[in-house]
Amino acid sequence: MIRIPSNCTGCSACISVCPKECIRHSTDAEGFMTPLIDPSECIDCNLCEKVCPALNQNTSNRTMEFLVGQNESYDITRQSSSGGIFYLIGKRVLDMGGVVYGAAFDYNAGVSVKHLRVTDINDLRRILGSKYVQSDINGIFRSVKKDLSEDRQVLFSGTPCQVAGLKRFLRKDYDTLLTVDVICHGVPSPEVFSRYVKEVEKRKSDECGKIFKITHFSFRDKLYGWNSFGVSYQIESSDGSGDSEKIFRGRYEDPYMKGFLYDLYLRESCHDCPVKDFSSGSDITLADAWGIETIMYSPSFDKGFSLAVPHSEAGKECLSAIGVKWQHADLNFMVTNNPAAFKSATPHKKRKTFFRLINDGKSISEAVGICLPEPTFFSRIMWSISKKLKRYAKK
Repeated sequence: MIRIPSNCTGCSACISVCPKECIRHSTDAEGFMTPLIDPSECIDCNLCEKVCPALNQNTSNRTMEFLVGQNESYDITRQSSSGGIFYLIGKRVLDMGGVVYGAAFDYNAGVSVKHLRVTDINDLRRILGSKYVQSDINGIFRSVKKDLSEDRQVLFSGTPCQVAGLKRFLRKDYDTLLTVDVICHGVPSPEVFSRYVKEVEKRKSDECGKIFKITHFSFRDKLYGWNSFGVSYQIESSDGSGDSEKIFRGRYEDPYMKGFLYDLYLRESCHDCPVKDFSSGSDITLADAWGIETIMYSPSFDKGFSLAVPHSEAGKECLSAIGVKWQHADLNFMVTNNPAAFKSATPHKKRKTFFRLINDGKSISEAVGICLPEPTFFSRIMWSISKKLKRYAKK
């Protein structure tokens, strides 16, 4: 029977592999998915322990090839968090008759994030863009295995722990599988996000005297450009009147996004991540190419640029086949601008306070406001000076 590690990532590999289905999805006190075991049905096959990425950590794969590029379609980069490279990879797989798996917003019952199986190019846009909440991946690993057993080309995208979990669940390599992960800062609680959404909807409903629901959400809206992204959502009345409004908030103005950026309610395993340093086993890692202005000039900076890191021959072949004009970067560029690739997030000192506050009835906005008060004028000035000094030092 699996010994659930303290840095369990919630990847669901143990649940997916159990032949007796005696490990089930549960939710812990902070709203994160955690395995729940029924020992009376366990046959001690130990498959759950063998597939756990936290108990079986891979060695790092610090490749020396780092590529920076951008999709030429502004329509795609506008909907993407960075340079729109994932769309080109997904389109290539779909054009080969394959399937693509990725995280998408689900608006059927509130707003949640779930992994989606895509076979139609028109649905590929649903899995573009970052989702700063841990996705529901229940049943997806078995679906991927079924597609692979039918000799279909499969692209699976997710966080490094999800990719590592899938690879261990499969227990063998498939020539038809391509995996893409992201440089992950950490995953917030689905329950915190759900409560935040309900609070936004209730506030609007109370103001207008009728029920409003969020019908579209974006964590990385580029209304003011890639470097000035913010949170946006479309909120509509449920009475069929067509009454709707689009709200945009800067990333430090929106309480949920602010809490995420300050590591206030990440999963505990994110502070001791078992799959840092490119150890997930993915074929390609994607990220924002922050700092791009230090190695090249482009008039389209604010559309967004992607950083792509191939780890396998399949990954290299794919990136060379999608028609992108790549700019090469080095390891120093990677370490300087994307340290989350190598280091786990530091727990915020008020993390426990935040969860205590919301369990005591405080709203997400109130709890974030208490734990992350607005900076003083002096601290703003010092932060600005520090940022300028860092830029000068880089030059």
